[in-house]
Amino acid sequence: LHVRSRRQRQMCIRDRDKGLSRKELKQEFMQSPAVQSFLEKDTGDTLYLEKRADGSMQILSSTGRSLVLNPGSQACNTAKNFFETCLKEQSNLSDHRPNAVEIKV
Repeated sequence: LHVRSRRQRQMCIRDRDKGLSRKELKQEFMQSPAVQSFLEKDTGDTLYLEKRADGSMQILSSTGRSLVLNPGSQACNTAKNFFETCLKEQSNLSDHRPNAVEIKV
């Protein structure tokens, strides 16, 4: 990664994620520390991933808990890439929540 600027590092991380398959993006997303911490405290069996107007991503659990991933964070970038890949491939789309990707845990 680039050492000169935070922006260059973020762009490099963002561009790296674009070449990954949906399965690889899901795996990377699920392994992110923010998501792991959320899952440790949650007992739900389904997550819903939604893109918010401010550029952040939101995870909603079937138990009602939620987590907002801040724009620019690696977890948010990976979530966004996974979300957009699912929309493009018409895969994992939720029947219960419009404009959401459903993830079985």
